[in-house]
Amino acid sequence: AFPPQNWANQISNKNNVRSLDELLNLMQLDGNNSPSVKHCLAKEIPDLLLSIQKAKSEISLVQGDDKIPLHNFTEQHVREWIRDFQDSFPMNPTRHLEHLKFKLPQVLAVMQHGLFLKSGFELRNTQILSVSLFLLMNNGLLQQVATGEGKSLIIVFLAVIQSLYRKRVDIITSSNVLAKRDAEFMKGLYNMFNISVSHNCSENDEERTKAN
Repeated sequence: AFPPQNWANQISNKNNVRSLDELLNLMQLDGNNSPSVKHCLAKEIPDLLLSIQKAKSEISLVQGDDKIPLHNFTEQHVREWIRDFQDSFPMNPTRHLEHLKFKLPQVLAVMQHGLFLKSGFELRNTQILSVSLFLLMNNGLLQQVATGEGKSLIIVFLAVIQSLYRKRVDIITSSNVLAKRDAEFMKGLYNMFNISVSHNCSENDEERTKAN
């Protein structure tokens, strides 16, 4: 185990980007993690990561006589895939969590591609692990993410997935500047998944009410 203040030094090195296996091993050695988190890191996370890679090669969208593979998806193809995905939801909301766990590899694969279309890059390994842990641990989780590791994108991915199940998502931050920046800068990514986004940091009362 190592103290929390040394966590950033352990997982990040500017001259050496750690692989997913290295990060998993490092996190399992952290004495601050609960047994349930360690079990998830040892079994569920590796299985999910393999399933995401498999989904990337299997996902396609049928349009007429054409079958479009994921790596050829445009933004419009992503929107259409998301609509089909939402049409597959079980009618009973209590089964949404079961549905999400079954569909999670496909959803994350499509979201990764959508992010690449918008930005030219995909999630880093630390971000993939953070998103995966939050989604697999459904009994609450507190994470410490080092400065510069991309908390904003982690939050975007989690918010999008919750919103896809027609849930309203509130993202809370102590910084008005970051709230405005992320709501505006990430709007195109949210919109690709048929999700609207706003912030309530305006000095205008009417605009704040509308955002809420």
